[in-house]
Amino acid sequence: MSAADYLDALRLRRELTAALDGVMQGADLLLTAISLDVAPVAAVGAEPTAWPLQASPFNVTGHPAMSVPAGFGRGGMPLAVQIVGRPFDEETVLRAGHVLERAFARDETKEKNEETSA
Repeated sequence: MSAADYLDALRLRRELTAALDGVMQGADLLLTAISLDVAPVAAVGAEPTAWPLQASPFNVTGHPAMSVPAGFGRGGMPLAVQIVGRPFDEETVLRAGHVLERAFARDETKEKNEETSA
């Protein structure tokens, strides 16, 4: 990578961060999809780096973000959402993650009862 390309990347990073900071002025959190589809079936030779994850912008800007399981899609494959917060506000992201995790939690008691009654 040339020095010019590196400096251009740093400039673009600053612009992306400023744009997201502007969006976050009007919101405590953003809730986004972490993936554009259900999780792919694991296979020999699968390339996880090729899966379309939506975390990249926040990895670049440094905004705190976490993904939380959010139920199941086609074929029973897991789905997830992503919570994004303001810079240095990890506490709010973690609290929201806890709320969503509880909201999307499977009822393990019901599942155990269904397993034993079958």
